[in-house]
Amino acid sequence: MAEEKMFPNPTAGNDDSNRAPPSHEVLEPLEDVEGGQRRRVFRRYLEFPYPVKSFCRNQFGWVPSKINMSSMKPVIRSVICGWISLVLFLVPNTEVVLGDASFLILMAAVLSPPHEPFITVLRRELKLISAVCLAWAWNCFALVFADLARPPVSGEIGKAGVFSGEYANQFTPNAILLTFMSIGGAFFVYLRARFGPGPYAVFGCICTGICFTTSALFPYSNYRIGQIVVIPLAVHVGISLFCAAAIFPESVNAQFIKRMVNVLKPLSKALKTQPELLKLDPFTKEFNPKTFQDLVSQAEASLIPLLASSELLKQDFSYGRFSGKDLTTIHDFARKLTVRCDGLSYYFHILDPTRVRFPKSHPASKDPRMTNPPSKRKRPLREGSKQTHDQPHHASGVSSIPSSRYRNLRGLSLHEKLSKLRHPRWHLRSGSLRIDALVQNGEQEVGVFESLRYMNIEAARHTADGEDYLREAMSILGEATSPLILACAHALDSAVHWLESVNHERLEDANIPGCLPQFMKRVSKINADSGVRDKKFNKGVPTTEDGIETTADSSTQSHTGEEDTQQPADELIPEHPPHLYLLQSFAYHFHLLELSDGLMLFLNELEYLTNSRRNTRIWFPSGVWKKAFRITSSTSLNNDSGASVEGDDDDPSVVEGLHRSHHLPEEEGDEHRSLLSGPQLNPARSRDPDAYPPTNTAELLGSWVFGTVVSVTSGNVLFAIKIGALTALIALPHFLASSAGWAYERKWVWSVIMVQLTSARFKGETAVNFIFRIFATLFGGITGLVLWYISAGNGRDSPYGLAAACLVFFPMLFIFRVYYPGSSIITLITCVTVVLVFGYSYKDTHDPAPGSPGFGWDVAWRRFVGVVIGVTAAFIFSFLPPTVAVRRYQRVGQSTVMIELGTIMCSVISNASSQQRERQPALVKDLIAIRSKIRKLKAQSSNASYEFSLRGKWPAGRYTAISTMQFEIAYLLTHLYTVVIRMDGIWVQAFLARTRLLDPDFLGRLLTTITMCSSSLKTGVPLPQITAAPLIDGLNKNDKMIDVIAQETELGLPTVLTAEVLRDEQYMCFCVGVASVYSLVRRLDRLMFAIKELVGENFHVDGVEIPLPYAQSPGGGLFQ
Repeated sequence: MAEEKMFPNPTAGNDDSNRAPPSHEVLEPLEDVEGGQRRRVFRRYLEFPYPVKSFCRNQFGWVPSKINMSSMKPVIRSVICGWISLVLFLVPNTEVVLGDASFLILMAAVLSPPHEPFITVLRRELKLISAVCLAWAWNCFALVFADLARPPVSGEIGKAGVFSGEYANQFTPNAILLTFMSIGGAFFVYLRARFGPGPYAVFGCICTGICFTTSALFPYSNYRIGQIVVIPLAVHVGISLFCAAAIFPESVNAQFIKRMVNVLKPLSKALKTQPELLKLDPFTKEFNPKTFQDLVSQAEASLIPLLASSELLKQDFSYGRFSGKDLTTIHDFARKLTVRCDGLSYYFHILDPTRVRFPKSHPASKDPRMTNPPSKRKRPLREGSKQTHDQPHHASGVSSIPSSRYRNLRGLSLHEKLSKLRHPRWHLRSGSLRIDALVQNGEQEVGVFESLRYMNIEAARHTADGEDYLREAMSILGEATSPLILACAHALDSAVHWLESVNHERLEDANIPGCLPQFMKRVSKINADSGVRDKKFNKGVPTTEDGIETTADSSTQSHTGEEDTQQPADELIPEHPPHLYLLQSFAYHFHLLELSDGLMLFLNELEYLTNSRRNTRIWFPSGVWKKAFRITSSTSLNNDSGASVEGDDDDPSVVEGLHRSHHLPEEEGDEHRSLLSGPQLNPARSRDPDAYPPTNTAELLGSWVFGTVVSVTSGNVLFAIKIGALTALIALPHFLASSAGWAYERKWVWSVIMVQLTSARFKGETAVNFIFRIFATLFGGITGLVLWYISAGNGRDSPYGLAAACLVFFPMLFIFRVYYPGSSIITLITCVTVVLVFGYSYKDTHDPAPGSPGFGWDVAWRRFVGVVIGVTAAFIFSFLPPTVAVRRYQRVGQSTVMIELGTIMCSVISNASSQQRERQPALVKDLIAIRSKIRKLKAQSSNASYEFSLRGKWPAGRYTAISTMQFEIAYLLTHLYTVVIRMDGIWVQAFLARTRLLDPDFLGRLLTTITMCSSSLKTGVPLPQITAAPLIDGLNKNDKMIDVIAQETELGLPTVLTAEVLRDEQYMCFCVGVASVYSLVRRLDRLMFAIKELVGENFHVDGVEIPLPYAQSPGGGLFQ
């Protein structure tokens, strides 16, 4: 099918990155003008420079969209929580109760604000207080052992002597405390790496650091040290839960509905762009499907937070007409509708209207500079249609190539170079081909052999009138599908209105007014449109029926040898349109029908909920509560985006969420056997290459022990051990008599804590933390100083001045904390630094504790120095073993994805060949898990550019190309699975035979390619220079692409393509399935080429001829 180029030019398209900013004209002042005109003349002087406006637009452009009541409710809750915490901090009596670390209540208010639903806040706050109490318990446990080794102390112990480090000279107790501190820090670092970052890990590290460093100063065991951390955080938990429950409370039910709307709105907007888009000429600049694709991608991104909300629906308290269990049933519809819209987007991928056409040369030409004689004009797709001539045509099939093609090949992409090599000027002038011209920048081009073979195949794909055919086909498609597309868009709007009205009208017991009749009207409209959509879609069929039958007759003649094969190439071109454009339209038609069917089911479900739930009530949790409070690696509950880059899904060799239950069982009876007769292969199983299977109890026990040790010594464990050792090293000044007092006075513990929070498994992430934390601390320190000196001036601050300043500042701070779209590291560190600066300052001026750092500038400076020391130490230690580079993580992760995609592909083929083809939720969930893994890899790849390497720049573009193709393959497998389960058995047999998916030769080539690509990515070993690619050549072994295979006549399938066959839904599924396999194989070819660009080639053989010249196959296209 006509898709994007096999090897696209990375420099193609418009490049706006180098576009100069608009110049600002400065007008000279005029003396003889009126005041109003003078103001207009001088107003350009008041405009900000372009870089300033661009910076403000990028950093604060998100603010206006959040200034509405719905978005401000979480901010108001957070502001009130912060304000209550500030009041408790300022009132002397409550400040004494909070203890020496009372400022921690302010820190907790910005780190863990109650801006989410109550159940989510409850879950997070319980984790937080549990982690802090666990750290305190670990400190008490360590003090027990330290007390056993501590010598008795005689005499009076002064408080000043304790905090000056006078008693920190006990070696054995301090060594015990240091050891336990490193273990405790390593434990919380492991939790952060294994289950994702969160306030529980932050305050666990803080409590561990403060408790152990302070315990080292005392000559006895002080078991109440942990209170200085636990008490303010326990008060914060109570305030946070109160605000989440009493101030604009939000349930997970309501959050789910809002996120569901965020999925459906972009889909509705995307569908509304389709009718106008299909009317445009696909070869003009106005034709731009990117808007549609971006809207679908936006809806797809909204599925991640929607999934996070759906997991807690059954564990939530809510008041309304619908329970969490009711809403759980509509979650799957959001995913299915998004996948169907992605299927429509797939249609535009296979069009590729901006592709550069390749020159075609016929082997019969004696003079390579001679053009071919004009070929016959093709019949239009429907009678009476006008041929458009917006683009110049070349009857020879040779596209116009600009004169710049004769310039030097240096600096061009491989695709352009190979195109130029095909020009007659580059043909055999000196008896050899100038392949050496492809070497540039010290890196030789790869995939030349496969590229030339592929171009030889691609040269036969296009006819001289291909552009006219595509315009006609798209025009017919637009006329046939526009009414149904608009009906679907309006139905989505009705569904959005219904969802938005659910929460607004929850106090009414009656039906939601005006909503149900609207979407029921849309249901009737879709039903009416469904009755005529096939007639509209086949509007052009009767006028081309003769041409189609002629196609079948000519195809039959070609099989029986009745056609004269000695005719010239131009005479072999048939007068009927190629089937390629029919296949493209079928692909769009099929996914649109799937979308409309899914939308009908969705609307029926909404109708059922509306009729069955007429009264509002309080809904209690219906699920198992322990699931609501389990520690999970899902970090999407911490933010709306749902994306986490650090610490999540860290094992590159594992795809979390795979079920593997979709494989056919070994023995299930005849209903699970293949549709094809004959013996079947046994299930594939892996083996241990280093040992035979266990044969006795001792070997079984040894195998279990070995597996346990390997799992315990995983990357997270080794990383935690490394950070534990680093913690002990950095915290050493607190446990030495000569430096304990100095370290306590200068708050060295913040450097220790920053080491633990900055360190990450991958060097790139640590580098990102290093940069972001320094800049965020600097910005937060400046902001905190401004706030402090505004409220205090040069003297002691009054609680009223600080309260008034925070009353104005807190709304801005929490808007930034809740909605800033940038890195969460910048948000958290900035907010924490602001509250620490004015919190420490107020504490020192009103109730100074031992070792107080001062106020104002002294606090900000010490905070900045402590952060710089901690992040610098973490950055330096990231280069020491054991260390993992993001670059290797990307390769191993993509290798794992390749293997899992191959496994899913085999499962889809197995399901197709089975007699019982039913929807398997496990297979669908596996595809979702693989796409989630690809997204995480793509999000984490941005950190690789921060890794310092002596080897050179990281090829980010090549990894991005691999991830993009893997993502497309995952979606194509979803489309293929959807098509397969809709086909009848005899059509499935024809489909499997046409696509050769059960042919051992072709299937072996597919699986070998996947295995080679995976192994090469994982090990970095180059791929062979000559491979089985292009795999697409294997699909063309069958002569017919569109006609049903003649050998299936005994099954009752048609052998001649007629208008009746075209209207058959099973035939449409057959064609879409064939097209999906074709696209899948194409992407595997492109994927191998992309991996060759990454790892290079091996196994060079001299004497292999380059497949030139390129011959155009007769018949007018690859699909004939």
